Amino acid sequence: MNKELELALSRLPTEKSWRLARWLLDTGADQFTLGCVWARSQEPHFCRAAEEAVATFRLPEAGPGLTHRTGRSTRDRTFWRFNEASLRVLQTLLPDGLFTDRQGADSGWLEDLMIYQGGHLRLAVSTHENQAILRLNDEQRQELLKLELLD
Repeated sequence: MNKELELALSRLPTEKSWRLARWLLDTGADQFTLGCVWARSQEPHFCRAAEEAVATFRLPEAGPGLTHRTGRSTRDRTFWRFNEASLRVLQTLLPDGLFTDRQGADSGWLEDLMIYQGGHLRLAVSTHENQAILRLNDEQRQELLKLELLD
């Protein structure tokens, strides 16, 4: 049975957060979503560049209208394939790890990375709150403890 574990930025710095993303990939995660926000008075140059960077990973259909912890629908979100290549792109787009927070940047910023496996949410990052929810079972929790990804 999967449980939700809360993660905080203070416990998951950059390198450790990428190790967690790698672990999710290695254990079957296969899709992600990521929001880009910009000031409406500015040109969203960064958001356009980010969209181009992940364009080849775009899945043809939106996800099945999944909801995440806050109850918001994902129908309006673009889903991308989560694989080795897209992980490398994410590492360049999110230089400070899964919790990269560049709010207020004139040309846009990325937020709220969500990683899925078979249509089920595995990790939901709330960028502005500097925390995330990780869904895992007891065996996976023990594995992450051994890998020193959890305290």
